[in-house]
Amino acid sequence: MKKYCDSKGKDHQVIFLIDEVGQYIGENSELMLNLQTVVEELGTKLAGKAWVVVTSQADIDTVTKEHVKGKDFSKIQGRFDTRLSLSSANVDEVIKKRILAKKRVYEESLTSYYTDKKTIMKNLLTFSPGGAEMKLYKGDEDFVNVYPFVPYQFFVLQKVFDKIRETGFTGKHLAKGERSMLSAFKEASEKYAESELGVLVPFSTFYNTIESFLDPIITRTIEQAKYNDHLEDEDCEILKILFMIRHVNVLQPSLDNLVVLSMSQVDEDKRKLKERISASLQRLEAQTLINKSSDRYYFLTNEEQEISREIKNIDIENHRILDEMFTYIFEDICPAKYKDYKFHKSIDDKTKSTTGADLTIKFLTSLSDDELRGSGQRSLSGENLSNVDSTDTLLFVFPQDAEFVKQIRDYLRINKYLTQHTSNTNIGEVREIHSGKRIDESKLREDAKKSMEKGVSEARIFVDGKEVTSIEKTNPKERIKDGLDLLFDNVYKKAGYVTKDIESISEILRILQDDDLEKFGAGTSETNQLALQEMLSHLNIRHQKNDVVVLQDIKGKFRRKPYGWNEMTISGLVATLFAKDEIKLRYQKTYLILKKPNAEEIVRYLSRKDFADKLVLEIREKANVEVIKTVKSVLREVFEKTNIPEKENELSDLTYSLLNKEYIKTEQIEGRYEDEKRFPGREKIKAYASFLKGVLKVTDPSSFLQTVADEKEELIRSREEVEPVISFFESNKVEIFRRVLKKLDNFKRDMQFMDEETKSRVQEIETILGSEEPYSEIKSLPPLENKVETALLETLSELKEEKFNEIATITTELEKEMNGTTSLTSEFMDSVLQPLYGLKTRITQAEDCLFVQAQYTTLDSLESQAYEKISKQLQIIKEPETGYGEVTIPVRSTRVIKDISVFKSKDTITSEKELDIYLEELKASLVKILETNDVRLF
Repeated sequence: MKKYCDSKGKDHQVIFLIDEVGQYIGENSELMLNLQTVVEELGTKLAGKAWVVVTSQADIDTVTKEHVKGKDFSKIQGRFDTRLSLSSANVDEVIKKRILAKKRVYEESLTSYYTDKKTIMKNLLTFSPGGAEMKLYKGDEDFVNVYPFVPYQFFVLQKVFDKIRETGFTGKHLAKGERSMLSAFKEASEKYAESELGVLVPFSTFYNTIESFLDPIITRTIEQAKYNDHLEDEDCEILKILFMIRHVNVLQPSLDNLVVLSMSQVDEDKRKLKERISASLQRLEAQTLINKSSDRYYFLTNEEQEISREIKNIDIENHRILDEMFTYIFEDICPAKYKDYKFHKSIDDKTKSTTGADLTIKFLTSLSDDELRGSGQRSLSGENLSNVDSTDTLLFVFPQDAEFVKQIRDYLRINKYLTQHTSNTNIGEVREIHSGKRIDESKLREDAKKSMEKGVSEARIFVDGKEVTSIEKTNPKERIKDGLDLLFDNVYKKAGYVTKDIESISEILRILQDDDLEKFGAGTSETNQLALQEMLSHLNIRHQKNDVVVLQDIKGKFRRKPYGWNEMTISGLVATLFAKDEIKLRYQKTYLILKKPNAEEIVRYLSRKDFADKLVLEIREKANVEVIKTVKSVLREVFEKTNIPEKENELSDLTYSLLNKEYIKTEQIEGRYEDEKRFPGREKIKAYASFLKGVLKVTDPSSFLQTVADEKEELIRSREEVEPVISFFESNKVEIFRRVLKKLDNFKRDMQFMDEETKSRVQEIETILGSEEPYSEIKSLPPLENKVETALLETLSELKEEKFNEIATITTELEKEMNGTTSLTSEFMDSVLQPLYGLKTRITQAEDCLFVQAQYTTLDSLESQAYEKISKQLQIIKEPETGYGEVTIPVRSTRVIKDISVFKSKDTITSEKELDIYLEELKASLVKILETNDVRLF
């Protein structure tokens, strides 16, 4: 080489060009060393007259560091010091210069053509939002340089090549980046080189470039599609596009984007193209070559196609689809109730009834057999909605093309498939496909929800059998609310009778407590006037039939059509009629009386559900003038009332209150007889209480006043008869009576100690206390009581003095007995006398003659016990004897005989002989006692 260069002269140089050196070297370090050696030798021998230029798809640093590892190639990097780096950012420039350069004669024609068509092309080639920015022609110069391609194709195609290589659909021999791009655009340009002006290269054309490099599995799928009798030629072009952009994230595979990618003419009818592509997608999906998820379409591999076919063949019953729709529509879109009104819910033939509901919300889907056929209610367009019972119904008829039925069916199929095929998820590819299906299921669920909301927004609406067009196609929840508003007005034709709703318990309370009822509909006020008249009219009809009407009946009637009044308003209207004295309220057997203090209690009866079936409503029949007059006279004569109210309800309230107080008083008096049954007047009090109780049982104000008027004479008579008894218990007479009555028993017990005059006084006291009407004589009891007590005190004093003398005599005798023996201590003698001293104390404190007299027996017993105690003490006294030991000195005890039974004889003594026999027997008894005891007789 050196000889060759030298032979050519001083300035001659040689350039060696080596293409794709990166692929030649691969990962072989020896080949890299050979290249390095050659370059070094050329540099050394030729001294710069030989140049080496190499090309590679990767720069030299990447080749040396990543591909050929374990060696130091810093020298070769130094040898190739001049480096030209061409990136993907430059490939379009190369393509424009090398492939797309136009002859000058045609540049002006293209410029003029762009000027005419630029607006059309902008509309045709605009992608839907959601992806990366897609470049279009910047101007006429850019159009001239790029035509018949579109600028976005450079960017998208580069992403396609990268993703195909990354996902393993092709071998390593597929050239990287720029080379692939150049080849693709060159082949596409050659194909359309002879086409007329206005042609555009569709994106599917680029598939031909990479087809020879693809895995046979992929090419076979697309090749077989060409021979599928159910597909058309242009379907395969769409399939190619979907394959190429399968993993390209910068571009969403939606219908609109596929239309742009398929543009082949500047003057293409975009609408018709879209229809053709939509039909192609449906055919491809039907053949399970692609999968639709939301509004996007995806190319399926063989494994994916197999799984998709299995999923597609799964049967899903219609009732499961309806269940899904029912749950979402009635839980997330429809309100749970309208105002206070519940409603029946229905989708096609799935219905959920609600107790007590008048209204119905019904949805008809494409699954229904009832939609738009037969004879029946007519839509505005003249169609019939037969078999659909839409009476009192808000009916939504979903559009026939609504997608949610298919979407629900699809995600239920996926869910069922994934549930049944959990065992083979250990296979990597299958697991990845299942994971994608799970994502598809989730997307379909969300899409179905959005489609249902859209369906409600676009559905035709029928209210009570007639189509309504006045409701705008807006938010689905607002549409349902507007529809319910129309349905409510149509079904509840008398809802307008209520001009002012009662919304809270506090408002009902104000009705019952307010003196001015006009604001609630009384008098000339028009507030709720029609509603009050309607309710009162209904009660009058029921009253004429002798029906028992409870609040629950009233609420049931006026909650339903044609009224539709809310429960609180109904309770408020009842409260208004009650406050106006138009009706009566009875809870069980007790009529309610309206008083401001008990208004809250009446509100509870009217508002709480547990009282509704027990609170009876009755028409109030007003009392006549004579009855009112008679009752007033009773109040004046019996209770001395002067300020008597004129209103029937207030008069009844006052009368009832007075009689009830009277009854309570008699009940309290009856209770005092339990403490002392001998109090006078019990039967009269009992009879009066029973009479009052009978009158008070009548709780209806009108009937009560009538009863009081009818019983006027009996009331006055009974009150006069019982007046002394009441006066007795309300004065000090009862205490005098109770005190003397308590002492009478003691007086009668001490009658034996009284003289005749005192006894007659006791008898007089007993006569007064035993009288049925002692009231006027009770004043005589204190003087009689005092005289009897004075006489008894004198007798008591005499009895005490007599007893004290006897105690003194016995005490003296005992002291004499004990003092005769020096062995007894003073302590012992005190213990012997102490019981006698105690008896004396008790007698001193006694206030009862009989008690003092009874102490004779006690005194005899104590005397006997004293002598017996002395005898026992003397027996145990021991005195020492001269000599050894001790000797017990025997002491005889004394037996005191006061019991006359010792001297009793069984027979009557009639002769001296019989007397001698008795004395001999008495002597023998006494001698027997003397054998062991001394005898003391009293």
